[in-house]
Amino acid sequence: MLYLYAGNRLEGLADSLAETLRTPLPDLFARETIVVQSRGMSRWLSLRLAERLGVWAQAEFIYPAVLIERLCDDPRGGRWPDRDGLVWALWEALPECLARPEFEALRSYLADDGDGVKRIQLARRVADVLDKYLAYRPDLIRRWDRGEVADDADERWQAVLWRILTERYGPFHRASRQETLRRRLRAGDVPADRLPARVAVFGISALPPAQMDFFEALALRADVRFFVMNPCRAYWGDLRSDREQTALLARAGAEDDPTALHLEVGHPLLASLGRAGRFFFDRLIDANAVEPPPPRYESPGEDTLLARLQSDLLDLRAPPGPDAPDVPPYRYDESIQILSCHSEMREIEVLRDRLLALFETRPGLEPRDVIVMAPDIERYAAAIEAVFDRSADGSPRIPYAIADRPAGAGNPAARALALTLRLLESRFAFADVLALFDLDPVRRGAGLDETELDRVRDRLREARVRWGIDAEHRAALGQPRFNDNTWRAAFARLLPAADAGAAAEDDADRSALRRFRDYVEILFEAAAQFQAPRAPRAWAEDIGRLFERLIAGTDDKTAEVARAALAGLRAAAAEVRGDAPVSLRALRTWLDDRWAAERPTSPYLARGVTFGNLVPMRGIPFRVVALLGMNDGDFPRREAVAEFDRVARQPRPGDRNRRAEDRYLFLEALLSARDTLLISYVGQSIRDNRERPASTLVRELLE
Repeated sequence: MLYLYAGNRLEGLADSLAETLRTPLPDLFARETIVVQSRGMSRWLSLRLAERLGVWAQAEFIYPAVLIERLCDDPRGGRWPDRDGLVWALWEALPECLARPEFEALRSYLADDGDGVKRIQLARRVADVLDKYLAYRPDLIRRWDRGEVADDADERWQAVLWRILTERYGPFHRASRQETLRRRLRAGDVPADRLPARVAVFGISALPPAQMDFFEALALRADVRFFVMNPCRAYWGDLRSDREQTALLARAGAEDDPTALHLEVGHPLLASLGRAGRFFFDRLIDANAVEPPPPRYESPGEDTLLARLQSDLLDLRAPPGPDAPDVPPYRYDESIQILSCHSEMREIEVLRDRLLALFETRPGLEPRDVIVMAPDIERYAAAIEAVFDRSADGSPRIPYAIADRPAGAGNPAARALALTLRLLESRFAFADVLALFDLDPVRRGAGLDETELDRVRDRLREARVRWGIDAEHRAALGQPRFNDNTWRAAFARLLPAADAGAAAEDDADRSALRRFRDYVEILFEAAAQFQAPRAPRAWAEDIGRLFERLIAGTDDKTAEVARAALAGLRAAAAEVRGDAPVSLRALRTWLDDRWAAERPTSPYLARGVTFGNLVPMRGIPFRVVALLGMNDGDFPRREAVAEFDRVARQPRPGDRNRRAEDRYLFLEALLSARDTLLISYVGQSIRDNRERPASTLVRELLE
């Protein structure tokens, strides 16, 4: 049976889930299956359930795609690689396809790809598009499997690549396995002991249509309960924003009469921000989901501007204005604050000041009651650390944690590996080399403490090191062959006794400099060895050995993230059957993309203020919600879509739309604030004070 628990507050939905869980499963040792879309939600929900149930264990928080793949349980599908492996399989397949007439456009694109970077980038984008087809266009994939290809230039070469993949890995890809599972569920052919007795889908705002089809089929064999935050207790599926109304009227030839199509705006914010949620709720209604009593909607009241706005959305009341003359006007207060700043650093400084004021004036407010979100929190990471780590003005320090940082930025060892690989292809500039040693794993790997590193830095500055390993290295870069201001020239001048093999006892500075020199020589040696391209498997082994040499003896726990990335490279490189070489620059492009997308375990809901991206913490209630970077052009975010992406060219209801998702994220943030909503953006240029516009979403809120 499919059940729908809808409410405007996540706390009430969690309490309803807790009541459901009080009824034990038939098997006392079975684990509860709770489907979520982020680690942040699983963390918050586990804490909430522990608070409500007293003892909370034996639960598994799982993503929808992982649950579906587990239930497919088809060993024939195990031959198909993950996304990283698919990238390398496509990378290997591209050269043999370029001679075919269907690949004329790709052949032209790759004509000047001397270092192979374009090829690996193209393979990654094609892998992303095929992955999107598997999720949102399984019918297109099945059509290709039958050999049916539309008369479209882009579809023809994509179908060829897909056929190469199916010949290599077999026809049992994800779309095929999931379609087989859905048919078996509807026919009752799946053994009951393979299915969870009860599934709770909690806090998810959208699912691809294929995944919704799966949950509908699963509901025929097990209890499936959706716990969904709904901003409005009334049916709002017919609401259309002004822009949507204009487009519909133009298409229908109804000119300027919305009543001709029975169009409604209702609350303008709900109409303009809620598009992504409308389709999801309509899909649940069309699935005949049963809504158990009682209603789970809770009125926020009208004591503050924030509460009044949330109540208007809940009851679908139009805001005050010329179209609603009987509606009392808003009483403005500090529950919603929109802050225009001159820079990202200033945004963080103003945020800290506002939080200190709130801690003084709001009884019981603690740092853990505050969430700060941004479209890309990494852009603010340095400013957050600079502002929140200081307390020179005598004000108390606010504890905090930054979540959702990319592996290559938030992890020192991973950052060290990324910088090392970049350095090996560079001029070995003085600033770049010393920036690498500023990272703890590298400094400790060289056997230096911070004081010794500062003294080494001073000595090298006195020796006027600029760039270049030696004269030969400079000549290889196309520059005049001279040794002055190179690294080895400086070492020869600063360590003459050591270079001559003297056994004289060194002073402390010379000892530190020698350790620095010995470590840098490892990099110089690697720069010479890594010039020649090699097979991806060979790169994985060589880079792994270099990394272990760089951090030898440090026992750095942060190194596990870098080791995991290298293990992923080894696993993905196994999909390359031959020994086709790839350049270091192309390989580094793949690693950088992987690190940018990978988020290690993050400190969600720690004791202090949590900083993070918008998606992982979406909808989770906090007393204070702050949104950073609400700039025009930055939010809603623009999605870089491949020009050959057929999902983007021919959209359907239920397709992922980044801008529509961001609008709904903004609405959920507005609903999840309990006391205060802080919104900041860069509204003035730091150079000439010229005004800069806020995001269109902020302007809609102000209107």
